[in-house]
Amino acid sequence: MVKKIKVLQVGPENWANTVDLINSSEELSWNYLDNEGISESELKQVLSKVKKRTFSVVVFSGIVKQELFQKLEKAVEAYSLIIDKKLQQDEILASQIDELKKPFYMDFIQPEEVVRTIREDFFSGQMGSKLHTTAMIVNPEFTGASQLEGEAYLELEGDFSELLDQQLLTWQYNVGMYQRSKNMWLEFSHSDDVTIEMDVAKIIEGTDQISEILTMTESEFSEGFDIDYDGKIGYITISIRAKGQGNLKIGPLHFRDTRHEYGEFILGGKKISDVNNQELFYYFNPGDLKPPLTVYFSGYRSAEGFEGFFMMKSLGSPFLLITDPRLEGGSFYMGSQELEDKLVKVVEKTLDELQFQKDELILSGLSMGTYGSLYYANRLRPSYVIIGKPLASVGTIATNETLIRPGGFPTSFDILNSLMGDLSQKSAEQLNKRFWQTFEAGDYTKTEFIISYMKNDDYDVNAYPKIAQIMSEKKGTLIGKGIPGRHNDNSQAINQWFINQYKRILSEKYNRED
Repeated sequence: MVKKIKVLQVGPENWANTVDLINSSEELSWNYLDNEGISESELKQVLSKVKKRTFSVVVFSGIVKQELFQKLEKAVEAYSLIIDKKLQQDEILASQIDELKKPFYMDFIQPEEVVRTIREDFFSGQMGSKLHTTAMIVNPEFTGASQLEGEAYLELEGDFSELLDQQLLTWQYNVGMYQRSKNMWLEFSHSDDVTIEMDVAKIIEGTDQISEILTMTESEFSEGFDIDYDGKIGYITISIRAKGQGNLKIGPLHFRDTRHEYGEFILGGKKISDVNNQELFYYFNPGDLKPPLTVYFSGYRSAEGFEGFFMMKSLGSPFLLITDPRLEGGSFYMGSQELEDKLVKVVEKTLDELQFQKDELILSGLSMGTYGSLYYANRLRPSYVIIGKPLASVGTIATNETLIRPGGFPTSFDILNSLMGDLSQKSAEQLNKRFWQTFEAGDYTKTEFIISYMKNDDYDVNAYPKIAQIMSEKKGTLIGKGIPGRHNDNSQAINQWFINQYKRILSEKYNRED
């Protein structure tokens, strides 16, 4: 069953009477309000369609006055409002709408094109996945060296020109379009004497026939590219060709339902990346524009995308969601200096936009998300760090995989190997130091740490005790709650304490009520 895109149009004329695409598209659920002559009963009936939630899209095709906007505000989500760019809206109200809802302004000369954009890019939900390094097939005629480095990359070295423009590698699985345009992103790096090209073959739905093959140069796909769904494509298959002699590393091939310029994963989502095509994603919701800014780092998730949206939105304040799509389910928000600096700047820039101070910042997360909250606390100096199931010594998490937790979290080997270059005990200890040296250097005299932890954590049992020791030495403030069990036990208790502490801080410190 197609998930409906619930649209509310507010204006002088209902497009459903003139735009054929609205009535012929099974994805669209179209609702209309007259921007001038609306009764309370009509308004109530339309708002009942979303049951105190929000419409997928709201379209202002006519001027909306302050009184009507206030009645509609809770049904309009940030980045889901589309406004006719030619409307002469009241300046004060227009500024308020811009700050609260981050609308998109479009040309309404051809309403059908606006409706088409809504159908293609303003859909509900999110989808992100990847073709893993283990699914790569190397041309058997390549005579050079080949080494698979787990989920991080496949490393090839040799003379690629000997293949005479044949495919160097491909993936054994296709990417399904499923009636949505896709964004593709390849992680790769190579030595200076190597160049690569990508072939993208489009396969017609229900057949094995290739309708088109796109050949893309490195500059054309290095920052990602879109494959638009044309109604015929069922699948696409990707292959790589290489020239020159040297070293080539090919990592996961990510694919996501694209919203084009309107957001990554969800409307308003954005990304940062570094020179090695490593990426992180973030989403900012203005909430009610009142302090504090709450930041939530996603936990480990094999499906790419954001988590915690409704939880953080329920708190009412502005919030940032941050997610890490690398490796199998995340690389603990560590990366190159470039990538980490960009992430810090995202938070600082958001604080500046809101005109908030550091004592109006909260960092938070669960499990893998605790690492991001703790690791960046040194540089961001928040007022609070609220976390559950803290993880700090990623090197130890990997070594625990051998005897203490066999088969429980094999991705930890990938993280250790990708960041340190091998799986040795020395590298594990150095990776641990990367966190603890950063964390211990922080000034936390104005930061309160609120931590729930598992007393028998089989991932990182010493994370909480060591944090407690550092807080004692630095005379910092720490509130902790221990719960019996291993890392993945009793998540319900951890999550409940986490959200309860959030609500307590928002009430006591920032005078917010539910």
